[in-house]
Amino acid sequence: MTAIDRGSFTVSQFCDWANISRTTFYELQKDGTGPKVVYVRSKPLITREDAESWFHSLGARLRHSHT
Repeated sequence: MTAIDRGSFTVSQFCDWANISRTTFYELQKDGTGPKVVYVRSKPLITREDAESWFHSLGARLRHSHT
């Protein structure tokens, strides 16, 4: 069973899912606009719920920035 099947992503899996580069991921994290990351034995993971919430919030941020 993969991390995706269990409901979480590694950083690489998340980047593939969100179609962004790892560089973009870390820039978003630095800016405070990336998804929530949890650490399990020092391994960063993004839950599917947090990934989906982050993704849906992109649309809201884009709509508000154009008004």
